[in-house]
Amino acid sequence: MQSFEADDNDVIICSYPKSGFHWIWEVVTMLLNNTSVISKELPAKYVLEAGTIKNVQQSPQPRVLGSHLYYEELPVSIREKKCKIINVIRDPRAVAVSSFHFFTKIKESKWKGTWAGYLNLFLNGKVLFNGWFQHTQLWERVRQNNPDNPIHVLSYEDAKKNPFYEFKRLSQFLQLDVKDSTIMTIAENTNFSQIKTSKKAIAEHRLGSVFVGNTYPLYRKGTEDDWKSHFTLQQNAEFEQIYKDRMQNNKMQLKSIVTPGSLDTGCVETTRYESKFNLSNRMFKTFVADGDLAGSVTVKEYEGRYFPPDMPDIPSHLKRLQSFDADASDVIICAYPKSGFHWIWDVVTMLINNTSRISKELPGKYSLELGVRKMEQIPPPRVLGSHLYYEELPASIRQKKCKIINVIRDPRAVAVSSYHFFTKIKESKWNGTWAGYLNLFLNGKVLFNDWFTYTQLWERVRQNNPSNPTHVLFYEDAIQNPFNEFKRLARFLQLDVKDYMIRTIAEQTKFSICNLSKRRLLDTIRLQEACLRAINILYIGKVQRMTGNLYLYYNKMLNLNRFTKKGCSITNCSSNLLSTRQ
Repeated sequence: MQSFEADDNDVIICSYPKSGFHWIWEVVTMLLNNTSVISKELPAKYVLEAGTIKNVQQSPQPRVLGSHLYYEELPVSIREKKCKIINVIRDPRAVAVSSFHFFTKIKESKWKGTWAGYLNLFLNGKVLFNGWFQHTQLWERVRQNNPDNPIHVLSYEDAKKNPFYEFKRLSQFLQLDVKDSTIMTIAENTNFSQIKTSKKAIAEHRLGSVFVGNTYPLYRKGTEDDWKSHFTLQQNAEFEQIYKDRMQNNKMQLKSIVTPGSLDTGCVETTRYESKFNLSNRMFKTFVADGDLAGSVTVKEYEGRYFPPDMPDIPSHLKRLQSFDADASDVIICAYPKSGFHWIWDVVTMLINNTSRISKELPGKYSLELGVRKMEQIPPPRVLGSHLYYEELPASIRQKKCKIINVIRDPRAVAVSSYHFFTKIKESKWNGTWAGYLNLFLNGKVLFNDWFTYTQLWERVRQNNPSNPTHVLFYEDAIQNPFNEFKRLARFLQLDVKDYMIRTIAEQTKFSICNLSKRRLLDTIRLQEACLRAINILYIGKVQRMTGNLYLYYNKMLNLNRFTKKGCSITNCSSNLLSTRQ
């Protein structure tokens, strides 16, 4: 193998086995050839240690090669010519589960033991190509010792969550001029089901006889969290401790491992209840027997999403929502709950109507997920709101490219605001501690799931739909400088509103004035008697800085490493959500 003559243009994908080499090989091949058509080749043919060097040597340029070897074991020409290397890293728990299933299918070396037995071998490096920890640490050392070498690290989990962004980064690393539209199509065509369907016949024809049942097992599930159905809570806790012990000196840390609690809620021991509301019922303290969980539902669960308990039949409701006929002049405010929707709704309504008077309407009336029949009867232009993902919005909003305002607020403030909100609602009153609620918030076991996924998905929407009119407004920026932010809003909405009017709107929508105005309205319609413990107005969270004891939770939030992850441009935004000043 050392005699292999590499070319300057060769790209080498280096990864521990079962970390996504075949998938990334397809992606890189398509990027290099500027095509969205999946190759008819099997990536395994291009693994240096698996194929004959002669065949690889004769392959046409540009070549995308692969290896599970250490850097020092690669052909010397690859190191001398400084070929571009893509180092793919995957959560070792997912790697362990994937390789376990793989070895139960190979005829000659079929694993006949238990999952627990295989996991023990994996942790001790008694598997093909030795241990994941050693492999990952040695490759990190290579990157540190060879800063001039072109090595790109790609996280399997990041690529699954945001393929467009990660593939665009790949394209930039490879110095390719690939259009965003092509990258988008590549992302769509290389999703797991597409590749599995495309490669199944080819793989089974060439390699099927090697495996049990003549079925090629390489493309099994392709998910990020299938490991949860195999690891017990104890196994996961032990695995995490081993990870922290062995990787504590590494600069690169996997977010899925270092997160406190590490998604234990998905492990097999927690699936105790058959009810589809099993997770949501444990969100709040209940006073009923386990057998009567449906009677204590405080958050409705549907296909992994959490909705308000008063929402009607969710499937029918979401279907009805799709029939909503949006007008091109409609403005949609999309925000995670408790991020300032009600405040910004008032501001936008005043800008559109060129008035400094606060509306006598309650913004909650205009939330799409609460019903659309009444909204359809309101003449445009309408200011609507939603906490849903982009794909869940009515199709007409996307088709007509309605203007969307995406409001983002510091998640620490969001967590505190929603905590106080749920301590006041009678039907779904939170009786637990702040620490307990924070844990739920961090793990996305709250209304409309987690802030992180919501924010990342909306960022992906903006990246993938650059021609769609989407305006990002940071809550903290609007608090600090309302005039500038409201002026930017007016420009985005293509409104001719005078500066003096914008200043008056900024003054009239200050918390104290807006709160008093809406309090009187709520008193009038006696809404608080139905759902609030006291006269506190919960729709407008008290504006305050995160100070005192709340700062203690700042570090807990940072431990997630989701703010600082590559690919999340929030770290670069003007409001700087991570600043200690905030």
